[in-house]
Amino acid sequence: MRWPQFAVRGAGALAAIMLPVASVTAGCSPVKPAAAAARPAAAVPAAVPASGPVPAAPAGSFRPGQLNAVAAVSTGSAWAVGVAGHKTLVERWDGQAWSEVPERDLAAGSVPLQGVTARSATNAWAVGEISGDDTLVWHWNGRQWQRLPSSTPSSGGDGLTAVAAMSGSDAWAVGFAASSSILSTTLIEHWDGRTWKHVPSPAPQPGCGGCQFPGDRLTGVAVTSVANAWAVGGSGRGALIERWNGARWTWVTGPAAAAPGGSLQAVTARSASDAWAVGSIKGETLTEHWNGRSWTRIPSPSPASALDGNVLTSVAATSPSNAWAAGYTGDHTLMLHWDGKTWTHVPTPSPGTEPEFLGVAAASADCAWAVGLSGDDRTLIAHWDGKTWTRQADRR
Repeated sequence: MRWPQFAVRGAGALAAIMLPVASVTAGCSPVKPAAAAARPAAAVPAAVPASGPVPAAPAGSFRPGQLNAVAAVSTGSAWAVGVAGHKTLVERWDGQAWSEVPERDLAAGSVPLQGVTARSATNAWAVGEISGDDTLVWHWNGRQWQRLPSSTPSSGGDGLTAVAAMSGSDAWAVGFAASSSILSTTLIEHWDGRTWKHVPSPAPQPGCGGCQFPGDRLTGVAVTSVANAWAVGGSGRGALIERWNGARWTWVTGPAAAAPGGSLQAVTARSASDAWAVGSIKGETLTEHWNGRSWTRIPSPSPASALDGNVLTSVAATSPSNAWAAGYTGDHTLMLHWDGKTWTHVPTPSPGTEPEFLGVAAASADCAWAVGLSGDDRTLIAHWDGKTWTRQADRR
């Protein structure tokens, strides 16, 4: 079952790039099968990827469902969350392999987990929604996942889409709250070490029935200190950017903030003067950078036509010269890399029809993860080892 995302997918016609599937792993550097052909490390230009057959998937290697987000604690520890059927899906990387973490049912109904963050081996958060009505917050304490109470401002139709943590007593979760039967407004919650509380957030246009976005919602959040956090999303007026200054959330004008049809899907921040936000606008990829004074749109490749659609769903950065933006282009996965000067299109596994990357996380310059769903409605996990992206098995 494919859960709807917060961007409109185009009907693309791109063929898949053939990349090896890594089924044996060691540390954070997968050991490629002997039969897999080596791939050059050089990135491809911003053009339609070369065509090629889809590599055969080993039987039983990939779980049914989709993974919506990934977080890397270190090169030897990572989490991925999503949904399989009508139940939550949580997977963990232990430095050797990905495996599902069996958990008792922590919430009844259809439960997609949409966001995850991890600060240490004993402190991770996952958020989502229950049957499209209530917010959902889980916490990992090093032994098990536990559900914690969270704010549900409206009588129904609330959900959390992303989460970020600065410490054990400072975390933010964002999403949407119902403002009517068909409209929504922004939702932000804060963890102070004891409880999750609703924090007021600006909604520049709370509801726009005739616009592309019927209301306002936040889909990404990042935090660097108690006085600096970012939240991004989409509104009836276009892309939406909000900032926390230690006292309140305010609306920040970005280069795409007033552009109809634009939306920011995710944000990452390394400091008060270095942040990235990504999404799409009018069928093209959208990347914006914060330098401490203003947001600037940075050119980024859009391999498919605007009609087929180019969408960036997630972003991660480890340094000023190493950032990843993941998503999909036409009927192909999409991965862009920032080297400090330009965004470049990098080849990635793209199995099946209309596969998507929905989350990306980086532990180091030669260890990154991307997750999503393959074209056959199975999970998709890809790993960067410093040279190539390869698909990873998550079912033995």
